[in-house]
Amino acid sequence: QVYEGEYYVREAELLAKSGVWRACAVTAEAGKDKINAALVRIDAWYALCLYAGLDRPRNGAKDENEDEVIYEDGGEDENESLSDGDEIDSSGHDLGQIQVLSKCAHMSSNHANNFLQTILHVCERRRAALIAKLVPQWQSRDEVKERMGEQRWKENPNPNHSFAEMRRQAEEELKDIEDTINT
Repeated sequence: QVYEGEYYVREAELLAKSGVWRACAVTAEAGKDKINAALVRIDAWYALCLYAGLDRPRNGAKDENEDEVIYEDGGEDENESLSDGDEIDSSGHDLGQIQVLSKCAHMSSNHANNFLQTILHVCERRRAALIAKLVPQWQSRDEVKERMGEQRWKENPNPNHSFAEMRRQAEEELKDIEDTINT
């Protein structure tokens, strides 16, 4: 799940380069959720290993701090179930491997969180730039509309839609960015 989450974050980075902010944020959030789900599983494995005594020497070896021999019987069944019904199998994993996996997952989680914060920061800056660009255009449009009159504005025989089209594109981008920020 960590790798799958990282894949989503990488996809979000590509979407960010193309300026598709909403899809970028949704994909990055999905990646973060996958990584966090993996962290829950890793924590469960870790707890299960501690419970099963896998942090101690195996196969009848002596622990250097103890005089008695420690056997790897694990007490009860090593398969525990999580709240979502997934079973955790600790066989084949030792505590060191799980700790390394946990560190990797935490680094991925931090990367995903930092990337989401970066997306929001970039969106806020782009939003401010678009508003600074659109406010004068809206004011100019409204002044011309008022001078021409509502009737003539709507029935203009030779409309010049170039500014309206640029404004429409900027307004759509602004709406997309505001939706991204609000989700």
